[in-house]
Amino acid sequence: MKKLGDFSYIQIVDSHQIIIAPNGFLMNKDSTYSFVVSNLTNPNLNISSSSFLIQTFYSPDIYDKQIISQSLFQPPTIRVLNVRTCQFDLTIETKNQNFRSFYIMALICPSVIKEASRLQVYLPWNLTKSAKQICTSITSSLYSY
Repeated sequence: MKKLGDFSYIQIVDSHQIIIAPNGFLMNKDSTYSFVVSNLTNPNLNISSSSFLIQTFYSPDIYDKQIISQSLFQPPTIRVLNVRTCQFDLTIETKNQNFRSFYIMALICPSVIKEASRLQVYLPWNLTKSAKQICTSITSSLYSY
């Protein structure tokens, strides 16, 4: 495989389109060329029924639709991560209104949660500004029993 020219570039046009511009580099019909698009995030959905479309154009204006060639191909399989159902237990130390209290939270999941994950708890009421300032944690890390 050959590399595209040094002045070639790749441009992300919108959420569904990437343009690869050889930018003056003449591609030989007898050669295979490769390109790498990095830092794209795989979707968390099954795309096996979708197709990738690659097209080449006579004009740099892709909207002129002067297509030289096109090909449809199947995407590789992407492992879909299912949303886990976990048990969440909450114990409140003091149940009186307007009292500061400890909230002891336990999360029990049927599978491993990666260490780079983030746990977000949405409370069913608005926190006051003063409550946000005094919110603390007994420990700075998660632990399991």
